Amino acid sequence: MRIENNIIAFNYGCGIVCRDIESVGTLCRDVNAIGQNILWQNSGGDLGNGSVVYPIDWFEGVLVSDPRFCGASVDDFGVAQNSPAVVNGVVMGALPAFGCGPVTGIEPASWGKIKRSFGP
Repeated sequence: MRIENNIIAFNYGCGIVCRDIESVGTLCRDVNAIGQNILWQNSGGDLGNGSVVYPIDWFEGVLVSDPRFCGASVDDFGVAQNSPAVVNGVVMGALPAFGCGPVTGIEPASWGKIKRSFGP
């Protein structure tokens, strides 16, 4: 099995879980088992066994970085042109192309939109 070209973000548990801690070498230490992936803000850690978080530097291709989704708050998980998920013009993840222009992390919003986001 090989895990590659995924964006794993905002999960309740660990991003990539290796359950068998006694034989860590079988998956989590096998550099051929986990390829290029982006991990981001997984509440249980990004790489581990569910209770222990493993060091990301075990894998050269794993990047812990904001994938720069176009609009995650409105379920738009396309990635921006300047996302680290776009490598040499190819987009990793489930969607075949980037979904918006560059994302800076700051969305323009009117005062009315800001007030509505806090309810009536």
